[in-house]
Amino acid sequence: MKVILDCDPGVDDALAIMFLIAEKVKLEAITTVAGNHEVDKTSYNALRILDVLGEDRVPVYRGSKGPLTRSLVTAEHIHGSDGLGDSNLPPPKRKVEKEDASEFLARFVDENTDKVHLIATGPLTNIAKAFRYRPWIVKKIESFTIMGGCFFLTPFGYGNVTKLSEFNFFTDPEATYYVFKSGTKPNVVGLDITQDPGVAITDQIFGILEGVAKRIVEKPFRKLGIFHLHDPIAVASFIYPDIFKFKLFNVSISLYDGDERGMCIVDRRGIYSPNANIAYKVNRREFLLKFLKAISKV
Repeated sequence: MKVILDCDPGVDDALAIMFLIAEKVKLEAITTVAGNHEVDKTSYNALRILDVLGEDRVPVYRGSKGPLTRSLVTAEHIHGSDGLGDSNLPPPKRKVEKEDASEFLARFVDENTDKVHLIATGPLTNIAKAFRYRPWIVKKIESFTIMGGCFFLTPFGYGNVTKLSEFNFFTDPEATYYVFKSGTKPNVVGLDITQDPGVAITDQIFGILEGVAKRIVEKPFRKLGIFHLHDPIAVASFIYPDIFKFKLFNVSISLYDGDERGMCIVDRRGIYSPNANIAYKVNRREFLLKFLKAISKV
């Protein structure tokens, strides 16, 4: 199984990396994008987390400095000035690879005889560029998991940037629009699941955390009083799909400005052919047990 993680570390991205490594998912590479922080910082953070985990075999490719057409919006107010909760982890011993992330993605998927599994937990800029470079690679993707969007399918499916929009899709709606139109039919885990307080870090769960996980989560948790595990939940849907329920929908992405920027427009009537498989339920207990058990290993 060949797996690539495209991400923007970010506290929850870092936890997602830890989750994947602990569950012995063999990562072929990590590609980074601007989102939670500028791309130089997200790349630096990916290397820092891999170093802490002793995973020096996983290459990191630095990607897009900003959205396809818009100015970059970051989330330092959540993830801290260093992007990892101001945890002051040691600097990385390695550097990023020379090849651009989107070019690497396009080439790697195209040249491999085995189909590739993609997981994207940041804005979809790198993925959209890769699909534009070599459009035919969409047929070589075995599975594609996206963390992003809110689809108004549960009481928790409301925006976290505007009242209608989720951060990753809001950051680069044009890239998101392109990816949803690409024919990949991704599995999408959005705020409908990840903002459920039953799968978040609360006081009780925070008390169980230890080591690096607790170190990077502490500042945003203390600030917010809760920490939503957006990216680890998306990763869990890849590792343990049986604890999730999905439903096929046709989803359009709003390219307007204001509250509607990056909004997901869901065809609930089934008029249009589905283009995405949207998560609408997760076994809360099973997720937390699996996540906490995995994180305790690292």
